[in-house]
Amino acid sequence: MTNVAVLGVSGRMGRCLVRAIRESPDFVLSGALASPTSAALGRDAGEVAQTGPVAVEVTAARDIALANATI
Repeated sequence: MTNVAVLGVSGRMGRCLVRAIRESPDFVLSGALASPTSAALGRDAGEVAQTGPVAVEVTAARDIALANATI
């Protein structure tokens, strides 16, 4: 299992990446970063991507978003 952080999680590509990670048996979402002005801050990244909860909170703090990422 590879831990992946998505930067720009509230954008179109970021949401697509969260969906792809959820569908893959090889990856797990470990962090989600958005801009400091994003309406997604504090929300569950899976809910932002409309895939259901993933227990990863969207943050604007890069060090927190990347803390558990493998790549």
